Amino acid sequence: RKHRFGVYIRDTGGTRKYRSDIIDFIQNTKTDIFCPMLDGGVTTKSCASASIDWLDHTKFDIHLVAETIFNTEKTHLTEKVFKPIVMYQPFILFAGANSLKYMHEYGFKSFGDIWDESYDAEPNADKRFNKIISLIDKISKLTPNEYNALINQTKSIVEYNRKHFYSDKFKNILLSEFKDGLETAINTQEENFYTHPGGTLFH
Repeated sequence: RKHRFGVYIRDTGGTRKYRSDIIDFIQNTKTDIFCPMLDGGVTTKSCASASIDWLDHTKFDIHLVAETIFNTEKTHLTEKVFKPIVMYQPFILFAGANSLKYMHEYGFKSFGDIWDESYDAEPNADKRFNKIISLIDKISKLTPNEYNALINQTKSIVEYNRKHFYSDKFKNILLSEFKDGLETAINTQEENFYTHPGGTLFH
């Protein structure tokens, strides 16, 4: 049987402590969420956040991305958010505020025209978490026909995102960003050579 949602959780320590609340939600409700960590004690390997188990896309539809940092004022995304994109899956993002907005700046699309993504603009971590949980709960309560119609609406976005991920356009955005960052670092080091003589390497 295919689950409506799926989430990969391995570590709940440090900045990832909020993930224990996701686990509590899964265990204390009847929400249909595929979670290998809770599936008979299956241990998720450390590489699971980056590796793709292609068969998993047949196990669940909507990817719940549990990012490394949630309670943060900065935008911090990792390889985790690209798993659903590669796996042709729609996603809901547990991350810092404005993370979806950040992805839009790189040319990716999200699902705000299909379900409520107002959680992304919520600066308070607790309120943002509750908004995401409410969204998951709302989708979980849809009838089979309503749910299938919703998933069908996501297909064009899912296909667009995967195509964009492997496109020259996205690659060039990353290369340009890397080049600009490297040039800034070199210029800063050269400036420090004159303003901090003898201490350039430490700056």
